[in-house]
Amino acid sequence: MYVLFKRICAQPSPTSELCIYFLSKFISDGTLFPGTLVERIVTSGVAPMSLLVHPHLPSRPVVKESGLADSLRCTLLSDNYVKPWSNEYFIVKFLTHSI
Repeated sequence: MYVLFKRICAQPSPTSELCIYFLSKFISDGTLFPGTLVERIVTSGVAPMSLLVHPHLPSRPVVKESGLADSLRCTLLSDNYVKPWSNEYFIVKFLTHSI
């Protein structure tokens, strides 16, 4: 989302003019239009002007995951997962059985 916004604003086009308009409305009177890139950037907690001024993009927010997702990630990335008789294969089978 951040890269898309930077790329749109970097090249002169009707889309960049629209993004700049939404950005100027936000800066001047705090108006956010739902569903726009500017609105999504602001609600994610990043200042849209900082994306245009600073060369480095902010990191994405850390999403907390459940233990199930962590367990599946570890077992699916294991080298033994592809073997149908391995423990990793059975763990994934049992963890996803109820889903």
